[in-house]
Amino acid sequence: MFPVDDGTVTESIELSSPADVLDALEHPDLVPPPPAAVLGTGAVALLRSRMARFSSGSSHTCRRRSVESAIDRIDLARLAGHAVEETRAALAEGVVDPDGLARRVPTRALARSLAVDHRHLAATAAAVDSIAAAIGRGIPVDGETDGRCRWLLDLLDDHPDGGVAALSLLYQNRDATAALLRSVLAAEPGGRSEPAIAGTVRVATGPVSIGSVHLDAGDPVRLRFTTPDQEFGAGPHRCPGAAMASCIVQAIRSVLDDQGIDDQ
Repeated sequence: MFPVDDGTVTESIELSSPADVLDALEHPDLVPPPPAAVLGTGAVALLRSRMARFSSGSSHTCRRRSVESAIDRIDLARLAGHAVEETRAALAEGVVDPDGLARRVPTRALARSLAVDHRHLAATAAAVDSIAAAIGRGIPVDGETDGRCRWLLDLLDDHPDGGVAALSLLYQNRDATAALLRSVLAAEPGGRSEPAIAGTVRVATGPVSIGSVHLDAGDPVRLRFTTPDQEFGAGPHRCPGAAMASCIVQAIRSVLDDQGIDDQ
């Protein structure tokens, strides 16, 4: 999956050297790309425009603070418990493949930690899937996806840090945690040799030089992660939810190990 969380930039320069990628992630003149045209102008497009993940400057600082506050409210022990319960429920229903578990467990476990009622877990997971497909993978937005987005924002509206911050957690958790889970379950004994997330995209706001690469304003650059320690990023957009992702993945893996399920 490349890029992750960055729309549909199709042509760009690529950086893969760990040093160059780090410099790019920390460069103030390299920012998240603009929204893809397929998002339209409805609820999904509005959500993206208000998310810290795709902001820069002072608006990013304020929005990220809300996301970090929402993360701080998550009890990791309870989150792990939710992930264990959701994994056991999935296995009981015959969902044993890594992709199936990755699609289901992270979103439902985190939604429960955000106080989403059990009656709404399936609809929440479906809404997050649709939103992630649109914003992160460039799938055209239709009326159903915009409707799901509006419904989920309304459902999360009472969150102390706001519905956008809460939905941002679910959105970023959806693909990042799923990718980490797939990577862990597919790893050879002894640990992962590949990063869970392939990379990200940035766009230059002015002339930028990274190593031997020179960018003009408006030029996109793909940052390809080549080692596992890069996958949560760096700089102002470094993933604030790494501990949550690891907590969920470890909980899922513990259930599989306890039940003796071969996940290779």
